[in-house]
Amino acid sequence: MIPGYQYTGMMVTGVLHCLLSVGSVITSIVGLSTGRYFSIYFIVTLLVGLYFGVVGGLGIAAGLQSLEDNRTRNFKIAYMVTAILSACVFCLVAYGLYGRVVAITLLGILEDYSPIGAAGVAITVLEFILAIVSSSICCCCSSTIPHTTVIVQAPPQQIITTVPGNTTVQYQYPPNNTMQYTATGDGAVSHQPPNYQQYPYQTKP
Repeated sequence: MIPGYQYTGMMVTGVLHCLLSVGSVITSIVGLSTGRYFSIYFIVTLLVGLYFGVVGGLGIAAGLQSLEDNRTRNFKIAYMVTAILSACVFCLVAYGLYGRVVAITLLGILEDYSPIGAAGVAITVLEFILAIVSSSICCCCSSTIPHTTVIVQAPPQQIITTVPGNTTVQYQYPPNNTMQYTATGDGAVSHQPPNYQQYPYQTKP
């Protein structure tokens, strides 16, 4: 797992993309089945809906915690790129086509396709918002830079203390490590302090 990576955010947004993809595909199929009007429109929106599903699949893959870190980073980049394209290109195309269907039917030029067009517009707007949120999570809120662990260790040094003979000397070392030594007849106490504990430090980007 990558520290600071938004696995849950990737998974949730990916699932939502897939749900909107299903809604867009169903709307397009219903539009195609109602008659011969707007067939080209609904074929295009059907393809756009399938693209929404591709975006969602990449988001789900980017949110899997069982993958290796390198594969997760690759899926994250792919998810971010496809989400940006969804917002900047595919959503605008679908919105224009669905909106044209609604406008033409409301003007009474053709039979009533407005419910289908309105449903398509709603789905496309939600996908546009979701694509922006997804790309923001990938770009700004999910770090994939590996953390570096630095081990700091102080080497032990010999300490010589002179005290009156047969005197007990007590040394205090952090954390809560106490050692006692008894001076020899000449009053010299020589000892090695305990090895310092290794403290890991993580450098964050």
